Amino acid sequence: MSRNEKSNIRPDSQSETLRSQGKFAFSRDEQLDETVREQILKLFEKEQIFKVQNLTVGNLSKKLGISVRELPKYFKYFFETDFKSFLNDYRVCLAKEMIEEGYLDVYTLEALGGWCGFSSRTTFFNAFKKKYYKSPRDFWRAFQENEV
Repeated sequence: MSRNEKSNIRPDSQSETLRSQGKFAFSRDEQLDETVREQILKLFEKEQIFKVQNLTVGNLSKKLGISVRELPKYFKYFFETDFKSFLNDYRVCLAKEMIEEGYLDVYTLEALGGWCGFSSRTTFFNAFKKKYYKSPRDFWRAFQENEV
């Protein structure tokens, strides 16, 4: 199934032209620009904006210079997920990396969650468990016993 079929998007006849220009059409009036995707990736990968606690679609849209209503379309189209899932994925990947580097040998799980951008222990644990099927504590124990 193609990306267009999956999200029920039917590009207009100009879609090939727009794609060659780095833009994608959802309807006659709506275009998504590939450069916004690149800006999002830069903010997440290089600047690690995901570490900012309470980061919202509104904060990010201001930083990117696009409307709050438009930004979710970019996440759905380019990353096939929503903003919150995308954000939490980056955060828990960093948490996993830090556990593997020994962060929890010195600091607490709460400190780890905060460092990765989570403002709530519960949100941190739930997001981590959703991705790795274990709580951060259980993951850490398994890692220490070389079971991960």
